Amino acid sequence: MSGYTPFLGRVDIEKIPSQHDRLTEEMRSLFAKEPSKDDPAFDIHAHIFNYDHVPDRFIRVKVNMNPRLLNRVGRFLHNLLPRRDDDWFSRQHYFLKDMASATSETIFAKLQGYYSGSAKLRRQLFPGGRFKEMIIGILPMDFQPNPKVGIRGSINVRYEDQLHEVNEVRKLFPATALPFLAVHPERENLRDIFLKAFTEDKYLGVKIYPSVGYLPAHPNLMGLYAVCEEKGIPITTHCGGGAVRASRKRLGRVPGHDVTEIEGYPSNRPVKLRGNQAFADFFNMPKRWRPVLETFPNLKLNLAHFGAIEAWDQYVRGESGDPWPVQIMEL
Repeated sequence: MSGYTPFLGRVDIEKIPSQHDRLTEEMRSLFAKEPSKDDPAFDIHAHIFNYDHVPDRFIRVKVNMNPRLLNRVGRFLHNLLPRRDDDWFSRQHYFLKDMASATSETIFAKLQGYYSGSAKLRRQLFPGGRFKEMIIGILPMDFQPNPKVGIRGSINVRYEDQLHEVNEVRKLFPATALPFLAVHPERENLRDIFLKAFTEDKYLGVKIYPSVGYLPAHPNLMGLYAVCEEKGIPITTHCGGGAVRASRKRLGRVPGHDVTEIEGYPSNRPVKLRGNQAFADFFNMPKRWRPVLETFPNLKLNLAHFGAIEAWDQYVRGESGDPWPVQIMEL
């Protein structure tokens, strides 16, 4: 890749504080002492959006599900396998219950209470020590930058308002809320949102979710990565299954494809995909990040989920092909 369009001017880049200066005073105080067993722990990947923040086709059913109905469906699933709390049905129950929460603040408070209130969980996570605080990385989602891109359906709360709720959570939990900015390259005001998030609101990182319908090497993102590399802003990208994906299953030309080497998809003609899994895998595959890392070798990149459990099963069984964990380790 020979070049990219600048995302921010030099003056705006200089406005972004350092990573340390974007931490709240309360969070900095947790690290102002000598290391000990009481140091804070981290959950680096948490979502606190509810059904008001997602398109009404988020669960592939076009119905406005109210909290009462969600709870009834969840309880029904939870009771399918009695006396079990960790089966697939019970997990759906807890997911629906949290999605029916009134606000992002409610979900964050429940999550933090779960960590601080469960002595069994603390012993499982930290058998050699203990912790007094759990710092939680908040990862919003930009599901629909415009009606033609992302997940179809209506959304009750605009993306900018979702970010406002994240900002309010951080004010209420200044020592433990660690916000990332969800980025979608097709959002028209992305530059203004990014600049506000990392100057005024002092976010810590960026969240990328390719299967919502874009490749990591999308031309609108390359200049953003340059800013992130220079300012030490870490990128967290989804790199696992395809549970969340754009509504389209068949694509024409994909932005970013012309600068990405993709086996089986020549860049001189449109890409045609059929089926949910093929769509998600096309965008989420780890090697899609190769041209980004070749251009920005000092970019801080977290390939979240490390390929997910299905890819690891394939890797452990020694199946032929190119398992995602191997791709990630090579990167």
